[in-house]
Amino acid sequence: MVKKARAIPLRILVLEALLRRLPIDHPGRGTIEADLIRRKAGFKGERSLDYFMRHLPFNGHYIFQDLRLPLSDNIFFQIDSLLLSNRYFIIYDAKHYSGTLTFEEQQMLRTYENLQEAFPNPIVQVENQQYHLGSLIRNHLNITLPNTSFVVITNPSTIIRFDPKYEHVSSQKVIRPTVVRQKSELFWREQQKPFFSDSDFQQLSHLLLKLDTPLISDVLGEFKVSVNDIIPGIL
Repeated sequence: MVKKARAIPLRILVLEALLRRLPIDHPGRGTIEADLIRRKAGFKGERSLDYFMRHLPFNGHYIFQDLRLPLSDNIFFQIDSLLLSNRYFIIYDAKHYSGTLTFEEQQMLRTYENLQEAFPNPIVQVENQQYHLGSLIRNHLNITLPNTSFVVITNPSTIIRFDPKYEHVSSQKVIRPTVVRQKSELFWREQQKPFFSDSDFQQLSHLLLKLDTPLISDVLGEFKVSVNDIIPGIL
């Protein structure tokens, strides 16, 4: 059951609205368009993951999509997709990169159109999300819930490679959407012990929905767009 469904991110809607109101020759337009393209690609990857997660044949599970939860008053962590039961949880982080990805322990390298870029290791990122969510559950229910996580490469044309020194870790954590069911089912079969009652499960589900805090960005400030640059009137 999908407890929280993914919506079009507010950031995408705001950027689209801003571009409709910006002059064609505005100096910041190219940067805004590039950001919008990148975020739309990410959203496409998340929707691709959602399709395969909806076909998981498990009863007694909730799916939460696009959660942003607090670590403290002003610090948050974000989860693309969460599969939650009273026995365990699994976090899935969708990545929609193009080109060739090489996973190393300290970083991920992307080669695309003869350009190589370095990114933070997404395996470490999703394991941090695991840790923070586990801590949140432990703090509120005094329960340590078994958990795991996966990085899901959603672009079917992307080539995935692993550094041989890191392959024993990365080959188990980086998957395609088509094997989400198999990986999830394997962990499900290993975790048969319930850790809390149905009422506590419902309490935790309501807590996650209550704590979810969507990000509201100051887009004008970020891209240095003056209110005077905005085209007024009815489109």
